[in-house]
Amino acid sequence: MKILVVDDQPDVVAGILDGVNWRALHVEKAYSALSAAEAKDLLLREKIDILLCDIEMPGESGLSLVAWLQKQGRETKCIFLTAHADFPYAQKALQLGAVDYLLQPASYENIEAAIWRAAEQLQEEGLSQVYEALGKSVERETLNFRRNVLREYLLEIRRGPKKVAEKAAAFGFLASSRAYRCTLIVVQEPGKNQIDDFLLYGIQNVLEELLQACTEQVTVLFLEQKIYLAILALADNPPEGTEQSIEQGLETLCRFGSRELHMGLSCYCSKDCVRFEGLPQEYQQLRRQHRQNVACSCGLILPKKQSTSSLKPEFPKWAGMLSQGLGDAVRSEIHSYLNQLNQEGGLTPETLFQFHEHFLPLFLGAMQHWEKDQDIFSKVDYDAIM
Repeated sequence: MKILVVDDQPDVVAGILDGVNWRALHVEKAYSALSAAEAKDLLLREKIDILLCDIEMPGESGLSLVAWLQKQGRETKCIFLTAHADFPYAQKALQLGAVDYLLQPASYENIEAAIWRAAEQLQEEGLSQVYEALGKSVERETLNFRRNVLREYLLEIRRGPKKVAEKAAAFGFLASSRAYRCTLIVVQEPGKNQIDDFLLYGIQNVLEELLQACTEQVTVLFLEQKIYLAILALADNPPEGTEQSIEQGLETLCRFGSRELHMGLSCYCSKDCVRFEGLPQEYQQLRRQHRQNVACSCGLILPKKQSTSSLKPEFPKWAGMLSQGLGDAVRSEIHSYLNQLNQEGGLTPETLFQFHEHFLPLFLGAMQHWEKDQDIFSKVDYDAIM
């Protein structure tokens, strides 16, 4: 432990350095300074545990010195010395978190007692930090074990809902007769230098914050590159409005991903709650929902009703335009058609496949006419159209 004694009177400093039993206090080194400026220079070079400081000094006061020290982020404990029992001084000292406020002339016994109290505070805070770090480490490992158990259950590596629920519960998962909502989170537009572990940590923390009022527990799993699953444990009797609160939270997550992480997120969420035994089937349903998102749309994506869109592709019109070499115009109209079809919920893998099957012969037929006219043929780029 290192101590710095600061006082503008050399005899006071010398008296403290000579009179205090530093060995009994387990002090490794006792430094001295005759001004705040000299103290700052030393504090920047050495890690000082306890500062024993006069308040009234020419130039900069001891109170100002301690305020500066706190701005540096130091955890140094401070004991003030003063020859004046002024309440404003004592009040300011307390606001700065001083361990003690001693009136001069203070006995060596009182100074040593104050140093003991400061040392005890340092020790207690150090132990608290150690225990907090240990607790966080255990908590992280427990969460990782829970994630592994649940991931294997969803992928049907582990079977038997009852046994799996007991295993997950051993690692803190809320598995006792409750309902769950699941959300599949897919990174559609990866940001630069994306790190899966970092993103998993970020999604976990953001969802815990956003959904704390409407869920009992949030567990986010990493399933494969760009794909995560959030299992939301609900209260036994979810309050009214829980569904809307969850959906609002997921929409906020998507906006956060776009604004802060510079990546596009798709959150697939069903409107139904399931029990623990239904989680694997729910996960597969969300994967099917993801496969239906052929436009790779971002944001919250809920199950769509069967499309009743009457929108039809204008193949005859496009064939005529292609025969005239209007490839750019055809491309623009096709993009407009597909975008509108997607907005109406009619763009699926099946409809996209059917569109391709009809358009390909039309395009190949137009190519036969273009073979005689290379100038027209060069105006059309099939890859660009699609």
